[in-house]
Amino acid sequence: MRAGFGLWIVLVCVVSSGLSGENHGQAFRIPVLCYHAVSPAASGPFALTPEVFDRQMRLLQQGGYTVLSANGLIAFLRSVQRGERVFLPAKPVVITFDDNYESIRRYAYPILEKYKYQSCNFIYIKGVSESGWAQFRKFEGSSMEMHSHTISHADLVKRQPGEDERAWRKRIFGEIAGSRKILEEKLGRAPAYIAYPYGRWNTDIIRMMRIAGYSAGFSAFGGYVRETSSLDVLPRFTIFREYDLEMFRKIVSGEWSGSQGEPDFVRARDYNLPAE
Repeated sequence: MRAGFGLWIVLVCVVSSGLSGENHGQAFRIPVLCYHAVSPAASGPFALTPEVFDRQMRLLQQGGYTVLSANGLIAFLRSVQRGERVFLPAKPVVITFDDNYESIRRYAYPILEKYKYQSCNFIYIKGVSESGWAQFRKFEGSSMEMHSHTISHADLVKRQPGEDERAWRKRIFGEIAGSRKILEEKLGRAPAYIAYPYGRWNTDIIRMMRIAGYSAGFSAFGGYVRETSSLDVLPRFTIFREYDLEMFRKIVSGEWSGSQGEPDFVRARDYNLPAE
């Protein structure tokens, strides 16, 4: 499934409120998966080996899941929230990655290509070398969308020692708007979406996101995207290394009944990103 196909799926024009197709008359639960590193040397709570990642993608294929692009998800939600009648394919799921891991491109992308799955990589600016930008440019127009994860992966909510509100606002708007500008300069296209580092946000950050020109923001936790989900803070499921295949199946099937809330994730926000 190539870039744009997920958008095509959900933009079937219809006439009245509600859902048609597989989800006619029902509330929906769309899992947006959030991955980090995919490497043979996987370590830490957020890294998976290529073998584990491949098994998860195979489960999606064998289970008849439809992988939507981020663009397709946003288009679908907008149509639903406008009261339009739209078609949602069976078992929808969205695949996203956070951060600048070279292993995403080296190991995860070929696996996604094998299954013809679309994905989205939220990248932050700091630390990307010229060779790294060259690699990112190769993905423009491919099945992997590129969007923003700020400039330095800072906790946007947290103030620095001695920082007053005015200085905080200036710094955070620079993180949000500056990353969009740099990504446009480097990749030739301004990103439409942003993922809040550590999933942390507040109403001021949402306003800055909108002023900077983004059309949607993603958290890193919170469960399923539903018909009432705000485009300002779309929930995702962070896929942890400790999750076995049965746990993964429960998440993507909509059977997850636990709580993947902010406290569990934010406790890990000070982890050191491993070098690759």
